[in-house]
Amino acid sequence: MQQTMKQYITAMRINHVRALLSDTDKTILDIALTAGFRSSSRFYSTFSKYVGMPPQQYRRLSQQRRQSLPPNEA
Repeated sequence: MQQTMKQYITAMRINHVRALLSDTDKTILDIALTAGFRSSSRFYSTFSKYVGMPPQQYRRLSQQRRQSLPPNEA
């Protein structure tokens, strides 16, 4: 199934957001604005749709996963 250009761009934005949530301490609102989302409600709904969980949960799980890895793999 092919994606529309809009879906592709949104997927790329969400991938960027996922990296920022995992690797920075920026607030979720700052990350959403950096990725071009104009409202937090749109960001939360779009992120949840693409990732399957809200951004706070994704960040928490990502941090837990990183802490459980050996130091050379984190």
